[in-house]
Amino acid sequence: MAPVITIMGNIGSGKSAQAKLIAAELGWETFSTGQLIRESGDKEVIEAHNQGELAPTEFVQQMILDKVQSIDSSKGVILDGSPRMLEEAVRYDQDFPKFCRKLNLVIVLKLDKEEAINRLKLRGRVDDTPEAIASRFETYETEVKPVINRYKEAGIVREVDGHGSVEEVKARILKVLNDEHLG
Repeated sequence: MAPVITIMGNIGSGKSAQAKLIAAELGWETFSTGQLIRESGDKEVIEAHNQGELAPTEFVQQMILDKVQSIDSSKGVILDGSPRMLEEAVRYDQDFPKFCRKLNLVIVLKLDKEEAINRLKLRGRVDDTPEAIASRFETYETEVKPVINRYKEAGIVREVDGHGSVEEVKARILKVLNDEHLG
């Protein structure tokens, strides 16, 4: 069974960049919830996402499950910032085994808020308004941290310093994956 990992962290921590780099390095598949939402064509959900709100849980869960199921089970998968809430984590635990999968490891990119905001200013995405950014920071604290704590209790969280160059952070993640015999 090929591994499934997730890269989590606050907005601006580099989750998407690292997921893409690691997937390319290892020949795995990756996708982000935001990417799936933008590709969905659902204008109401896209608008809510652009304002920093969470898309409806059922909608997101089904998109992610469908995507994971569509990937050959011999290929590793990197989830980018998912699951975002406890309900999703429970559903993944229940449904991933149906496609010969399980979440093997959670990489949490640690980055202070000031550095994250500096990175977001450089990113310049249309949905990076001050209000949306503030909303996403709050969502991370209230929704995502409990998910991370759940996985800490399960012993599958590894924290990685998110400061430094993209290549430095990538090297840290690859070392963790190698140490866990997943890379």
